[in-house]
Formats: sequence, structure tokens, C-alpha cells
Amino acid sequence: MKIKIQETYLLKCLERFKQKFIGFNVLLLILVLCVSKTSLAQNISISGFVKNAQDSLPITGTSVVLKANNTFLGYAYSDEAGAFNINVEAIYKQFVLEVSALGFKRYKDSLIVMDNENVSRNVYLSEKIETLSTVVLKSTEKIEVNRDTISYRLSAFEDGIENSVEDMLKNLPGIEVDDNGIIRALGEPIDKILIEGDDLANSNYKVISQNLDPSALKSIEIIQNYEENPVLKQFLNSSAVVLNLKLKEDKKSMLFGKADVGLGLENRYSGDLNLAFINPNFKLLNLGFVNNIGRTAGAQFSNYEFSIGGFNDFKKSYKLNQNPMVYLQGSIMDIDEKYYVENQALSNSLLFNKKFSKTLHIKNTLYTYRDNFKKDYNIGYTYFVPPNTISYSEHNNFENTDFSIGNDFELQSNPSASSNLIISASFVYKNKNDMNDLVTNGNLINQTLKSKINNFDAQVQYTKKLNNGALVLDGFSGVKSNDELFTIHPNAFAQDSTNSELNTNYKSSLKYWGAESAFVFKSGKTSHSYTIGVLHTSENIKGQSYANKLVIDSLSGSDNAKKLEPKAQVKLKLPMGERLEFNAIAEGKISFYKRNNTSSSFFLPNADFNIQLKEGKTGNYRVGWEYVSKLETLDYYVDFFIVNSYRSLSLGANRVEAIINNRYYFRHSFSNVKKRLFFSTSLSYKHFNSQFVQEGLLNQDFNISRSVYTSGQNFIFFNTSVATYSKPLNMSLKVGYNYSRVINPSVVNNTFLETVNNTSGFGLTGTSYFRSFFNFKFQMNYTDNKGWNTESEVRNRRFQFMFNPIFKINSEWIINAKFKNYLVDSIFYDANYMEIIYEPELKKWSLGLYVQNIFNKETFEFNYLNNYTNTNISYKTVPRYAYVYWRFKF
Repeated sequence: MKIKIQETYLLKCLERFKQKFIGFNVLLLILVLCVSKTSLAQNISISGFVKNAQDSLPITGTSVVLKANNTFLGYAYSDEAGAFNINVEAIYKQFVLEVSALGFKRYKDSLIVMDNENVSRNVYLSEKIETLSTVVLKSTEKIEVNRDTISYRLSAFEDGIENSVEDMLKNLPGIEVDDNGIIRALGEPIDKILIEGDDLANSNYKVISQNLDPSALKSIEIIQNYEENPVLKQFLNSSAVVLNLKLKEDKKSMLFGKADVGLGLENRYSGDLNLAFINPNFKLLNLGFVNNIGRTAGAQFSNYEFSIGGFNDFKKSYKLNQNPMVYLQGSIMDIDEKYYVENQALSNSLLFNKKFSKTLHIKNTLYTYRDNFKKDYNIGYTYFVPPNTISYSEHNNFENTDFSIGNDFELQSNPSASSNLIISASFVYKNKNDMNDLVTNGNLINQTLKSKINNFDAQVQYTKKLNNGALVLDGFSGVKSNDELFTIHPNAFAQDSTNSELNTNYKSSLKYWGAESAFVFKSGKTSHSYTIGVLHTSENIKGQSYANKLVIDSLSGSDNAKKLEPKAQVKLKLPMGERLEFNAIAEGKISFYKRNNTSSSFFLPNADFNIQLKEGKTGNYRVGWEYVSKLETLDYYVDFFIVNSYRSLSLGANRVEAIINNRYYFRHSFSNVKKRLFFSTSLSYKHFNSQFVQEGLLNQDFNISRSVYTSGQNFIFFNTSVATYSKPLNMSLKVGYNYSRVINPSVVNNTFLETVNNTSGFGLTGTSYFRSFFNFKFQMNYTDNKGWNTESEVRNRRFQFMFNPIFKINSEWIINAKFKNYLVDSIFYDANYMEIIYEPELKKWSLGLYVQNIFNKETFEFNYLNNYTNTNISYKTVPRYAYVYWRFKF
């Protein structure tokens, strides 16, 4: 600021003497005198803090301006602590200080300052009501709404214990994060997470949400109707929802990050490293961690496959998935795995987005991870089947190791407003080793599964603007392979199994390619599109089982299938009034299918018709009908027995047939950001005209089944919830109810069974925002499960309560604890941890102590009900441990 004042004074001197035509030498002399005068001038400093008059919380980014005699002298912006400082030359004695911030009344005050005096002035701003678009907001709500964007100021919602963006999102009203890390905003699943308006991870957004430190963020935005394609954006409204992370000003265009190191008892360790560089043209993130305290690596890449659906679904993934032939993962429980699964995890992700020009940019994600899990549990099975109920039990030890490396690349070029090109490619390599030692009926059995997986997918999309519309061209292809070696010792299927071993090798592959061409038009308010396309797939599965070096023919074989599917599709979006809209999708496919030496063809119609009432006073309503017909992948039709486990064999269907279902659905959503009120309801009924069920022969020792076609499976799902903010309680609250009814037909021991499962549940969650040293989060759930068939009826009830108190002892000490209590029928147990954090003021480092399983609980017990099976499981817990960590932010 001092330099700025000096330059202004010099320019005034120059202008004054130029006007009087003073000679060069005289001018030079005057310049020297001016510089000398400026250098010797006295300065004053005006500093202080800007705070909210209601709660004394600091206000960030406030504009502070200093004037004298209507002349602008200097300015500053308040930092994260609300502090500001202005240095100016003392050529005046009387000044005017003006302070302004969005959502607050303008502040203006006069100051009389003596030479060389430092003045301290704290400013308290009063709130005012502002109108943004059609929503009236108060600054106390800390939420701003502008058209399709809702912005949360994070300083109003943080509680000081957030280690990731996901932790912060759980504090924001209107945003939900489920146990799998899937994020919903205003009731809708998000498409991706942007950073300063740019995408770095596509659908792999959990890499960002579960790893990035939120202390670098100023705000988080919900952006509705987000459209990434600049051509389609000109005339179509997307239904996609994304989150946009806004950085603090001092984090832009500079390297910032976080580093954690932790060590503890029982050989516990953890390490975490965030590195980031963000500017308008280049964004770079490196997110890595290593630990054995329960934080898994692979879960962040098990992403929800987002599908926009509806009319504007032209940015979609054409990737096809390949199923493994054997699963050897063990059972899980309705509780965080860190409480009962020992793990060692290593992960690193490098993400960047580079803009080479206004018309060309690329983004890339390179990642690798390794997980190693160990779990120990007893499990008992009861099958309510004719002629007699069957029961058996196992004691299991599992060790699962998963190594993966992958890369996602995308190039986007839009050389003009009328064209856009996107090229994307991804590959994944996985090496998995799963081991299971179990004891059943006094016999020790070892099962080992080794898998090598290779996947490659590529896609090109070109969009060209036409009159009143656009042409969208897509081309895609992929190659996938899976090599599995499954070993069972001893071979429980052999008559003399003492020294025998069963080895099975499955090699499966999938190749596909395809193309689509869509003409998209908008006539007035009506949108319609016409698509033609083709898909070709080639699948192959080869299995070979051998014992004592002898091939077992019934467990070996080879299957292959090829499919060519041309399709045509019509979509319509038709306004029927100011707020009423009719949407229709009608599609027809002809599938030319050849399996081994048998050829056949199928007509596969698909449709989705719905009526939507939008943006009314009571929210949005949608009611519709969906019809789906498809052919399953080759693994459903394998004509030799697949070895699933030491006691289970399965055989595919003996013919190829379309799977068909009808679904009727109703959805309602309502949001009022001003009142922080969010309401959603969904109801759906699905009936299968044709689907696979298992026809099984089940006894005390073995389970042998094959897939057969039947009809009659029905699903009913109902869910409703209300989330709001209670001003008297200063808390956000959400109450919900869900109900499901599933009717499953099956054939067991030559008897037809129709099993009915009913599940109903109530839930209540809350987060406090007290202006005190104490805040908390809580969750209560009650679930009632009931199942029956002609053979039996079983029922269990569960009650879960979670309490997360947070104590801010002072400005430097925080205590964070979490207690999860479960009551399953008459069995009670709890899972818990406690964390003590020390954050010295004005320092970039902090210390923490973490303790898990405080009361050293030894086992968790659960009871599950599924179809005609009742399962009791008792897990050995991770023993109590503690570790100390050091965290540095820069």
C-alpha cells in the first residue's frame, strides 16, 4: 500500500511541472526532491477485526476502504480470522473507514489520526435481508442462492474435526452422504465434484471427497441443471447435479496441502499427504495415504455409476462390466468395517486438469492402491426348506489382498460454439489374492483364489450444432479379461478327500464395440431426439477343474457367445402447461445372439413414460411406468458346473431368454432453502415377467443349483423423509421411514417355495450448531425384519443409536467422541472411539490422540434374514488401540 501511495505522488509531481514546461534538468531536480519527501513522510497504520454483531464470529472477505476528503487512499480484505490492516501516508488527519460485506449492513465511521500513530478499530456488522433471485435469505443462514446455485459458507458449519470434504458435507443441510460414500444433494445423486468450476475425477469423485482436506475451502456450491457439453448447453436443460468446491483466496495459484503422521500401540500407524496447486488454467491434486487403522483404499474407487436419465442423457458411459466367476470375500455386518476388520492400506491418486487454450483442455487421473484385510468370525446357517430344516456352522479366517493400478484420461476440444469433441480412455489392472481357512463339522478346509484382471475402455463423442438442434455421434470399444485360479484343500466333493485337492482355473474375456448417432432438436419448448445405434459383444468363458492331475469333465468346459444389437430410440419432452411436462423414451433392439453353435434372435423393447409437475409451491412430482427387457451376460448360461465354494456348485440356464420387468414409480421432492426444509418421497413397484431363480438341491453337506426361468418376483419400495432446521433448537433434523416387501420364488429340493420378506424402518438424525463449547450429532434407527414361507416364519428387530459429542474446551483443545450402540433382539453391543485434538492458535500444525474400542469389546453379533435363510454371525472385534498423530497444513 505504501508503494502505491508513493507512485501516485510522483505522477502528480510530474504532471504539475510538465504543464508549466519546466526544463528537463529542473524536472529531474524536482523528482529527486519529491522522492526524498515521500521517503521521509510519516505513515499511519489502521488495523482491526470484522465480526458479526450477533454472534461475534469473524467475517471473511469483507471489503475495508479508507478515504479522506472523498479521495480513495487504500483498501484491504479481511482474512479468515476477520483481520484487516491498511498502511497509508499521514498527509491527512481525518479519515473515513467504510466496511461492507454480502448479507450485512454497510459500516461507515470517521477517524482522527495523529502522525505516526497506529490505530486499532474493531468493526461489528449488523445483518440485513437480501433478495437473491426469488429466495429471501438472511446472512445468519450462511447459505446463498443465485438461480441454479446454492452456496454454503463453510465457516458457519464446521465443527473443527473435519478431516475430509466428506466430513464437511455431512454437516451441510440438504446434502447426504451414505455409508458407501455416495453423495446426494437436494435428494438427487450428484454427477461429479468440481474444484473452482473444473472437473478432475469424473465419476471417481470419492477420491476427492474422501481425501481432500476441507480447511482449504471457503464454500461448497450445489449446481443444478449442470451441462458440460457447450453445444447442448445452448438449448437443453440438464437434470444433472454437481458440487463445486471454492477455495480460500490465499490458496489460489499456490501450492498448498496437508501432511499427517501417526504412530501408536499394537503397531498402529498412519500417514496422509495432500498436495494441491489450483489456478484457472491448471489444477493438480496428489492425494495419498498409508495406514492400518481402518481406512480402506479400494472403496474410494467403487463408484456409483451415475446416469442422468431422462431426455438429456447424451453424456453417458458405454462401459460394459464383466463379472468374476468366483467370489471369496466373506461376510460383512451393518457396522463400520474398521471395528471388526484388520487392514493395511496404501493409496495414491494423481489428478490434473490442464487448459491449453479456451478451446482445448485435458484431464487425467492416475491411481494405485493396495488393500490387505483380515477378519475372523463364526457363522451359523439355518435353511427353512423341505423336507427338514438344515443347519450348519463355520469358523472362518479370511485374508484378502487387492492391488490395483489404473488411469482415466479425457480430452475435450470445442473449436467453435457449434462443435465439441470428447475423447476418453481408461485402463485398470488388478491382482487379487483371497485366502480362507475355515473349520466346519470338525474339518479344516483351505480355500484360495488368485485373480488377475485387465480392463480397457475407450469412447469418442462428437457434437455438432444444427438448426434448432444438434447431432451427437458416439463411438466406443472395450477389452476385458479375468484369469482366476481357485484351489480347495481338501477336496470336499471327493469320496476320499483326506489328501486330495481341487484346482479350478477360469479364464473369461469380453470384447465389445459400438456406435450411436443421435439427432436432437428443440422446437419452442418441446425437445425431441432420434437415435440409431449398434452394439457388438464377444464373450468367452473357459473352465478346467482337476484333482490329482486328473481333469473333472463335469466341472470343466468352454462357452462362448456373440451378440449383434442394432437399436432405434425416440425421446420426447413435451410441455403440457406452465409446469406440467410429459416425458417419453421408446426404444427397440433386435439382438442377434449366437451361443456356441446355436443362433437365435430376440426383439427387446424398452420404454419409460412419465408425467412431471415441476416447481410448484409444494415441490416437484413425477409418476411413471418403465418397461425393461434385456439379455444377461454369458456367465448366466454356462453349461458346466461352476465351483463356488467347498460345498457349492452352480450351473447356468439351459436356454437363452429375455429378462423382463415392469416398474411403476412415484417421486416427490420439495426444497425451501430459505427455511432449510427438504422433503422427499419415493414409491416403486417392480414385477418380473421373467427372471432367473435358483433351483437347488440342498442338504447338510452340499448345495447344488442351476438357474431356471420363472415369473412372479415382486418388489415394493417406499421411502419418505423430511429434513429441516429448527431455529429454537439451533439444530438440523431429519426424520425418515422406509418399507420394502420382496416376494422371491424359488425351487428347493424339488419343492416350490415363495418367500416373503418385509422390512420396515424408522430413522432420526440431527446435528447441532450451538454457539458454545459443546455440539453433537446423533442418529437413531429402528428396523423390523420379518420373513416367511410355507415352511417357517422368522423375525428380528434391531435398534441402533449413534451419539457424537464434540467439546471445544477452548480455542486450542477439542474432544471428539463417537458411540454406536446396537440392540439386536436381546443382544446389546457398542462400537466407539475418542479423539483429543490440540490446535495451537496461529500455528499450522496440530496434535491428536485417537483411541478405538474404548471398552475393549471382544465380539459383535448379528442376525440376518434373507429368503429362506437365517444367518447368525459373531465377529471378533479389532482390539482396543491408541495412536498419536501430528498434522501440518500449508
